[in-house]
Amino acid sequence: MGRIYKDIGFMGLWNGLPVRIVMIGTLTGLQWMIYVSIVLSIQHFFAEILPGLLQDLHGLPDHWRSGPKTTDQLDFWIDRHD
Repeated sequence: MGRIYKDIGFMGLWNGLPVRIVMIGTLTGLQWMIYVSIVLSIQHFFAEILPGLLQDLHGLPDHWRSGPKTTDQLDFWIDRHD
């Protein structure tokens, strides 16, 4: 380690640090984007789609559902609420 320090000096130890910061920041940001998109998809399913499907299958009361009235309306309803 001492030999490297003698060859490149104190400032040489920091070469490439900005590139590494940008690289790690970008990768971390992409990981968070993937995580948030998965969480939002799961929330959308449980809050909007599942109650409608349960209503269709089991006849739950209307106040339990916030989604489409039939599964045929599901695609239109999802496109309208995105």
